[in-house]
Amino acid sequence: MRTWHRVVSLVAALLVLELRAEVDLQSLDRSVRPQDDFYRFANGGWLKSHPVPEDQAAWGPDAILKQGIQERMRAILERAAARRNPGPVERLVGDFYASGMDEAAINAAGVEPLRDDLDRIAAIANTADVAAVLARLHRWGIPAGFVAGVEPEPRSSRTYVGYLAQGGVGVPSRDFYLSDAAISQSLRKLYEAHVAKILELAGDSSEGAQQSAVAVLRLEKALAQGFRAPAEMMDPTANTHLLTLADLQELTPLFKWSVFFQQIGVAAPGTIDVGQPEYLKTFASVLVVAPLGDWKAYLRWQVLHAAAPSLSDAFVREDFKFYHQTLLGTPQLADRWRRVVVALEVIGQALGQVYVADAFTPGAKTRATALVREVRAAFRARVARLDWMDNTTRAEALRKIDALVIKVGYPDKWPEYEGLSINRGPFAGNIRRAIEFNVARELAKIGRPVDRAEWTMTPQTVDANYNAPLNAITIAAGYLQPPYFDARPEAEPLGNYAGIGATVGHEITHGFDTQGCQFDATGALHNWWQAGSGGRFAERAAEIVRQFDGYVVLDGLHVSGQLTEAEDIADLGGVLAAYDAYRAASVRQPPVASIGGFTPDQRFFLAYATAWRQNTRPEYLRAIVTTDAHAPNPFRGNGPLSKWPVVARAFDVPDGAPMRRPVAKRVAIW
Repeated sequence: MRTWHRVVSLVAALLVLELRAEVDLQSLDRSVRPQDDFYRFANGGWLKSHPVPEDQAAWGPDAILKQGIQERMRAILERAAARRNPGPVERLVGDFYASGMDEAAINAAGVEPLRDDLDRIAAIANTADVAAVLARLHRWGIPAGFVAGVEPEPRSSRTYVGYLAQGGVGVPSRDFYLSDAAISQSLRKLYEAHVAKILELAGDSSEGAQQSAVAVLRLEKALAQGFRAPAEMMDPTANTHLLTLADLQELTPLFKWSVFFQQIGVAAPGTIDVGQPEYLKTFASVLVVAPLGDWKAYLRWQVLHAAAPSLSDAFVREDFKFYHQTLLGTPQLADRWRRVVVALEVIGQALGQVYVADAFTPGAKTRATALVREVRAAFRARVARLDWMDNTTRAEALRKIDALVIKVGYPDKWPEYEGLSINRGPFAGNIRRAIEFNVARELAKIGRPVDRAEWTMTPQTVDANYNAPLNAITIAAGYLQPPYFDARPEAEPLGNYAGIGATVGHEITHGFDTQGCQFDATGALHNWWQAGSGGRFAERAAEIVRQFDGYVVLDGLHVSGQLTEAEDIADLGGVLAAYDAYRAASVRQPPVASIGGFTPDQRFFLAYATAWRQNTRPEYLRAIVTTDAHAPNPFRGNGPLSKWPVVARAFDVPDGAPMRRPVAKRVAIW
């Protein structure tokens, strides 16, 4: 065991050597001119020498960091599982990990951990029974029929309310079900075969499984008919409808919502935010029109689909075959221990406690927090001098920046898991109890004051986010590593500004993108814009949409600028604020005049571009371009830089070059 831990430490050290928040001259491709494709110039060497591993759909800094964290978590969890007298959190994560690693017991259990649910579905005799099973599955976190959850009440952001939204299908893409394109038709056939195989593994006859799979696809297609397009889901105002229970019942009289809420444990739901009312009408209609047999097949599939990754090897392999091999192009299933570490994110804050204690220091949190505040100050200064914004609107914008809640590394107070029963028995049972525990905790918030200090992201996550209803940004400890954040004393500071600094600026800008700008300083959803400034903002945003509409991903497939609009605005605002913060810091601590022949400004832009380097499988690209609000990485690297005169000056980019957009199209919003 000690030898194995030394190997893990060596692997982690090698990853850190590869990932540093500074210019990596070996990453360059000098055969590409910066003026033609800056992303390729900065990353071409790395892209050629780092093919996508067999168990990945994409490979870049994020994926490398995630693998390093998984290595560290494996060592932590194995120690916890082996400890004789562990503390409460160590016992929780150790027993959970041990149950996930007991492959023999998992295979022997088969679908027995799901037997009660499968029997209840088999016994359905009428539509009322369907509604009762739907409620039961929602308590288990399965979004059957629709999505349900808890959020801050959008118009005030003072108390929590329940929300309902479109969902409940096996592939979360409207086009997957409705498009007549040859590739969509082919994927639907493969999906149907996958559903049939899962049902057959659960005990259905081959013929019965095939008939049920046809019924599942038919019902899910009927539900998808009521879906809004992904771009339509981007507008929070258009997707907010606050209804009483009586209003909701009038909207869809064919479904007994009072019974549903009672059965999930919410006796008095109060105000309910219905994101897409027309979808609930579709759902209620399908509930009555679709044959009862179709609903029984669909619900059986929903249970098996949700549990498949935690069941026996046959289920795991079939689930992987469709959702990873077919849809994303990933050839090889990850090792069991990696899959178990990922699955344990269901108790992510418990994992976060043991991860932070092992991997992240209070000093790193302090230093990162200081950088966040520097970038916020730079963003504030940019807003203060905008020439297109009126003073009244500007005052509200500055108030929102000043009210921003900053969360860095890990929470000051950890959530409790008292009452959650985890043992070394069937893994699927532990997964279910953990999800039920989380759902119950969320539902208990309804009607209570909003906790603005709560973390909705786990510390070990390689990510950051902006939460509009809380007006808060979160930068997780897992993200505060090279190449984004380098705490080594000898590391060049500008790399931190180009890395995590640009991310911080990105998340702050989300408060002022086309979605975030609809929320005020308190997180309430209402219009605080004067008409003139709002119109000028919309004009600038429209130019960014046109820019990204022009990017071709593969085979004539374009980025949807409307879908990625908010993220594209955040990318641009983020790097501008980070650059200003870096320049301000350079006054206090001047950077080295030249490294590898590159000036400080050149190194800043190179470091920014290397953060986006990523090799991807074509199947993965095709899957995300129609559903993901983020543009593919090459365009996120090149897009903001091509609009920026400072970049053009730094690299002598001439007018007319691909990396220098015409003057009329050089939009800088924030």
